[in-house]
Amino acid sequence: MTTETRRWTGTSLPVRFGAVLLSLLSLAAADAPLVLRVSPKVALPPLDRVRIEVIIPRHTDNRAVCIELDGPGAYSNSCVQLDGEEAPAIIVRNVLSLTKEGEYVIAARLFRTKPEPFAVARTVVVVGGVSEGSEGR
Repeated sequence: MTTETRRWTGTSLPVRFGAVLLSLLSLAAADAPLVLRVSPKVALPPLDRVRIEVIIPRHTDNRAVCIELDGPGAYSNSCVQLDGEEAPAIIVRNVLSLTKEGEYVIAARLFRTKPEPFAVARTVVVVGGVSEGSEGR
């Protein structure tokens, strides 16, 4: 019995399936031109801080990334110039004070020398707060 065979012996089928699935997901993420992570995804108001991470594998065609937040009473848009393979691999932004209940959409758009930009969007939901017009009920 080889070392590779012994490693899987006694491992249940769901564990093996999970390991294969995680491997495939990580390969798919590695090929994506950008990955967007937002934390937290759900919160109670007032939400003091939302952490936005944009992970961009270095590539000679990368020129700029724009990060946009849109939601109830809040809008933010910022762009960062990328210098191809010299650009940082991770860009972090912190959004402060999301005070209103509702859904906030955070999007990242990567611009390359190729004509089509690549975009990813995530949502942050602020729940259970006081919405406009409900005070005093």
